[in-house]
Amino acid sequence: MAAELDPILNDFEDYAPPSLRLVSSEVKPKPRKWIRKGLAVLALTATLCEGAMIYTAVDENNSARKNADVSTSAYLLNYENYWQRTGIGFTFAPEDLGLTAANYKTPTGEKITQKALSELDILHKDMLMSAGRIAFQEQNLVDANGKFNFDFYKPYFEKMVNNKMDITIDFGPRTSGWPEFKIPNNKLNDVKSAPTNGTIINSNAEIGKQSVMLANELFAYLTSHYSKEQLSAIKMVQVGNENDNDWGNPSVRLSQEFQLKLISIVHKEFPDKKILLNSAGQMNLDSTADTIKKAIIEDPSLENKMVQGVDYYLDIGSVNMPLVGEADPLDIPFVGKIDPIAWDKIAPISLNGIAPIGGDKFENSINDAINNKYGKEVTEFGVEPWKKGDYSKGSRILNLKYGLIRLVENVLPKKGQVLIRLWGLQDWFNTLDKGGALADETKEMEKVVKGINAISSDTSGETFQIK
Repeated sequence: MAAELDPILNDFEDYAPPSLRLVSSEVKPKPRKWIRKGLAVLALTATLCEGAMIYTAVDENNSARKNADVSTSAYLLNYENYWQRTGIGFTFAPEDLGLTAANYKTPTGEKITQKALSELDILHKDMLMSAGRIAFQEQNLVDANGKFNFDFYKPYFEKMVNNKMDITIDFGPRTSGWPEFKIPNNKLNDVKSAPTNGTIINSNAEIGKQSVMLANELFAYLTSHYSKEQLSAIKMVQVGNENDNDWGNPSVRLSQEFQLKLISIVHKEFPDKKILLNSAGQMNLDSTADTIKKAIIEDPSLENKMVQGVDYYLDIGSVNMPLVGEADPLDIPFVGKIDPIAWDKIAPISLNGIAPIGGDKFENSINDAINNKYGKEVTEFGVEPWKKGDYSKGSRILNLKYGLIRLVENVLPKKGQVLIRLWGLQDWFNTLDKGGALADETKEMEKVVKGINAISSDTSGETFQIK
């Protein structure tokens, strides 16, 4: 049959009417030439489409920066429709103020505690923040003998409860804040083989078993020492932090099996609480979503209980980059004007690995959450300086305003209430203590946060869930 059709196919131009002929019927190109022409057309089309996507992505990025570079009052007014459905929350870590298991009962530690409690009041009462996240690091949940002890975190947890805040507790062997991996030293000494860079921890590993035991002790303590009304302040429980991200010291990850086990423990103990897993920017969106969806498949009662968080860092200070050396990415011409969201849309290869040209992981992630009945939030929007002691990086008002616009427009659902938690606010307080021009700018940043929360119809986190 194919042989019979060959003459017809080969002589298509002779049979086709003149209006449909692509070339003269007297000159018949070889099939390979047509293939080359077809590929050339496809390549040109793809290039034009990619060029259009790059133009659009860069234009959206630059427009957001331009529109953010206005007075605070104009900024709040111009984007009032955004802020009506946006709440600004925070992450709180007394460890960032220098509190340790060794000093928290000393006069120095007591002084730090009073400062930290005062800052919690400022965040809640002055900046109108309701949604607060606190990490219960395993290393600070045990005493010198390795026995469970909640005294380190008790003042802060109770302050947040008494202030009627909406609390997210973060627990596990990986929790927010460097060096991420924070199991107790006396527990680590019991481990025959200490984890090294690249280790993936399973629930049946020694460290995994110890973490499960400590989680059960934590939840047993909370349910036996606090009333149901007090525990209702806990709106969400975060299982680890950036569990799929190869980052930390040592850079260990939690296996999906281990994460699912911890999710099951939380849901059994607190069936009314939401459960949070977060991704390091775009890097772990897919793997985090896979874990969430598997948890829902295994237990359908987790529908509309699971939440995927995104950590977004725009200002990262000086880093060592190929060809450039030590530099601040924001100081590089053109490159410094493009944020991670724009790069995700236009770059085939980025800090987040290889991705399709013109891909949009954030947009796809929003649709996936809607289709599979889990929520979205920004768990960390970094506003702190990364270079220790250098408060000129990160604490800039333009990047705060610009970043908030980009997150609302690109990372979070387009309908319903959304939550953006800021990371590094305690560095704002350090900046204020130093005084000077940066302190004045930080005060203006506080006005932005307070202004958004004043406009928002809900800052609690209670409705930050896709229905």
